[in-house]
Amino acid sequence: MNPRTLAILILATMLLGCSSKNSKQGTDPNLQGDETRDKIQNNKMNVGLNIFDNKWPVQFMIDAENLELTISALNTISECVMITDFVNHEISPAEVHSWKAKMKLFNDTINISKMTHSDWELPIYSFNWEESFDQVKSDSKIEKIELALYQNKIEYTLVDYLKD
Repeated sequence: MNPRTLAILILATMLLGCSSKNSKQGTDPNLQGDETRDKIQNNKMNVGLNIFDNKWPVQFMIDAENLELTISALNTISECVMITDFVNHEISPAEVHSWKAKMKLFNDTINISKMTHSDWELPIYSFNWEESFDQVKSDSKIEKIELALYQNKIEYTLVDYLKD
């Protein structure tokens, strides 16, 4: 894992209280969400302790020079289009610049963020996705998104909020 990605994951962990993350980033034939997906599909997820009401929430963090390659990859599984331009420029105390936009994927409108920093080689784009355990067992969109990114060699990190 490169130092920049590690720093982002540490920041996400501190800000969002999420657990450790997988760092495969599209280089391993196994997808980053396979461990959690396997637990859900085999009814091994401890649903009594699941604060997410039997849903699997994740965040996709994508390193990309431009978003067009990612949108092209996602268009292989569903229509993916930007609905708005990136707006609402903010600068964090750590001098991370961020913008927000809306994107359509699987007929859902989702928020997507763009973050940059002078020390980073590439911007980071991120969006959240959540699906029910039943969806994971039958026709997982998270798995489809991961496969599209992996098959198109898009470097990404899956922030898995259910992973121990």
